[in-house]
Amino acid sequence: MENLRRKTDGMVKFIICSLVGLFVFFVPIGGRIPIDYITSFLYNLFGLPGPGANPDAPPLYIYLVLVMCIYAFVDMYLTKSYKRSGVDIVLSICKALGTIITILVLLRVDVPYLMAPNIAPATLVSMGRSTIMIFCTAAFLPFLLDYGLIDSVGVLAKPFMRPVFKVPGITAVVAASTFLGNFSIGLISTSRLYRAGRLTKKESAIVATGFSTISIGLMLMFAQLLRISDRFLFYFISTAIVTYIITAITVRIPPISWIKEEYCEDVPPVIEEEVKEGKLSQAVLVGAETAAKAPSIPRTVGSISLVTAKVLAGMISSSMFIIVIGLLINDHTPVFQWLGMLFYPVLRIFNMPDIDILQRATGLAAIDVIPAVMFGSLHDMSLAARYVLAAFPVSLIIFIGGYFTCLISTDIPIKIRYLPVLWVIRMLLALIFYCAIALVFFG
Repeated sequence: MENLRRKTDGMVKFIICSLVGLFVFFVPIGGRIPIDYITSFLYNLFGLPGPGANPDAPPLYIYLVLVMCIYAFVDMYLTKSYKRSGVDIVLSICKALGTIITILVLLRVDVPYLMAPNIAPATLVSMGRSTIMIFCTAAFLPFLLDYGLIDSVGVLAKPFMRPVFKVPGITAVVAASTFLGNFSIGLISTSRLYRAGRLTKKESAIVATGFSTISIGLMLMFAQLLRISDRFLFYFISTAIVTYIITAITVRIPPISWIKEEYCEDVPPVIEEEVKEGKLSQAVLVGAETAAKAPSIPRTVGSISLVTAKVLAGMISSSMFIIVIGLLINDHTPVFQWLGMLFYPVLRIFNMPDIDILQRATGLAAIDVIPAVMFGSLHDMSLAARYVLAAFPVSLIIFIGGYFTCLISTDIPIKIRYLPVLWVIRMLLALIFYCAIALVFFG
């Protein structure tokens, strides 16, 4: 009797929580998904000027950035993380400088160049919105990860995910949710799965560098900035397909192919069972069993919120410095134009219009994809060039500003020296695919 009641409770929890997660992240209402409405409500609640308000008043959510910076600084001091390695020392310096820049902007200290409206102030507003968005999406993430949905989808997706991407089926939900949430959500989810013994080092690296891309919200922003909103469905579908094709390629070549298939130390591995018949019924049963064992919703939401706060604090504080410096370098030097020379041959082979703008944007994307797109949006570009500029950040995935700092804050075991190589490989492949698509459909 007790066993039957447990199974029934597990099934009910599995169905309800899965429906909530799917609804929030995947069901469009009026052209927008519910999580987008929720974050927009919070943007307004925390400071977007309303009717009659001073239009120049800064939004209140920029102070969340200061809170995140202080959190990162205190955590860095208590854990002595700055002593672990050379990379941690550099990141600690970036966090400290990012905190200083945040304070200077909030105090409205007039620092030449730094306080130009499109440099530090714009970056602070962007980081404030990101803080709200990531916390909001993280609060709903357990409905996808902890109550059986990811396990049941894993049973169904295993025949596809393993041979194509060399990862277990459970990563299918992570791969889909990052398009709707944010790369930080993908990285946090992957880190949790690795720490739980669900993914090996190689598998976690594949998910982190192959699926943890920018969100649909950021894609919408890019489409608006580059005036391709009327083609958003084509933009979304094409970038999703190309991103997955590029990932299927990169998992078979170095440096990803060099990573060992080892599980997290001191954690018993959880291996997916082989299911040959009755996959749908087995998927439901697996989901219900997982939900029955899962902690309460408040506990799981609280747990992931704590993890998110730590990861986000490190990302926000260091990104404030990295993005601001990147914007200053772009405004006053040709460094990113030179870096973009790596990809000039591809752009020239396809005879892309606006090649100089695209070249600099590809170089600037090493810092962050947002300033790369913003730079291109300031110019009158052809439709083909606008599509390429909006599309390659989706498949690129790797960049310094937010992605790198977020990755370092997790437990995902990937060597830092692999990231620049992957950045070049993914950029080259992305440009080849997107330039071809642009010329066929928009040329």
